[in-house]
Amino acid sequence: MIGNGLSNKKKAMKTLDRILLTGIIFTIIFFAGTLVLMSQENSRTIQVSGSAEYNLAPDEIVISISFQEYYLDEEDTKSEKIRLEELQVKLEKAISNAAVKSTEISTGSVQIIRPNRHNGYKRSRLNKTIYVCIKNTDQYITLTRELEKLNLFDQTITAFNISEYRHTEKEKYLTDSRSKAYDLALEKASLILSKSGEKLGKVITISELKANSANRNGGFYEVVNTGSFQSGFKPIVVFYEIEVEFEIL
Repeated sequence: MIGNGLSNKKKAMKTLDRILLTGIIFTIIFFAGTLVLMSQENSRTIQVSGSAEYNLAPDEIVISISFQEYYLDEEDTKSEKIRLEELQVKLEKAISNAAVKSTEISTGSVQIIRPNRHNGYKRSRLNKTIYVCIKNTDQYITLTRELEKLNLFDQTITAFNISEYRHTEKEKYLTDSRSKAYDLALEKASLILSKSGEKLGKVITISELKANSANRNGGFYEVVNTGSFQSGFKPIVVFYEIEVEFEIL
């Protein structure tokens, strides 16, 4: 009987200890939550946004030129083929006359073409694409005229397109826009608080709202006729916007 009584007392003590421990933990959590809530209620902040934008005139325009072998007779049965190597020499001469350096030329794809006709296929010919990087629309027009002089648009060139235009220091301007966006947000917050005689404190949070620095695809290029930009193309927009939360002292 005595043994059973001691055992029951031990069980009761353990249960009491658990209850006390649970109560202590709950109390700590309650007061910690209360302190956080009081801190949030007593803390005053101001949220402002800042943005910066640059309109960059493209300084590199990439043109894709596709050209193809051909035969002198329409039926492609008797005459010799005007070969790709011969056509490329003429094409490179026109490009050189337009003051484009050889380092600004790169090779794309080479394909075998067999045109279809009513009773079968014509003889095969090669089609090649090259990419030429020029600096502005003046050089673009000069290149076009040089190709015309050699009659390359008549039979040789099968495609002549702007594939891309870009600005070589675009990332530098994006970095600069980040700094300017923050400076503007800081200036805006300081100006608002100065009207009420309050002071600006430390930064609480910074959130990026929008950043744009992508290359513009040539499929969407637009020629600008206003003369606002030397390149003659719609500007490449570099834009950055942030939202900053400051403490109010």
